Amino acid sequence: MNATSGDVLALPQTQTGSAHSEELPRSVYLAVAGLACLPIGLLWDISHHSTIGRDTFWTPAHIIIQLGGIVPALLFASIALKTTFRGTEHERNASVSFWGFRAPL
Repeated sequence: MNATSGDVLALPQTQTGSAHSEELPRSVYLAVAGLACLPIGLLWDISHHSTIGRDTFWTPAHIIIQLGGIVPALLFASIALKTTFRGTEHERNASVSFWGFRAPL
């Protein structure tokens, strides 16, 4: 079997702006970035504790861990509040109820 540079298979081209392409909301990127802070901060904190020892609450590693919990929590709370008080009928029907608030799964 002899292959030359002219024998390369081309991938099928997709149309831009087709009905099937959907852009992810910015909240998804923010949630992933916030949740990525948890393992980064934990690894940094464990390394810091093993080399230096006990430290205060306001070290950079602890702040990264705190951001990993606070950023997604605020984001998800804002989505729940928006769905509950300003959501469309379709958004409310596609959500679940918890303590009187509505949020998508």
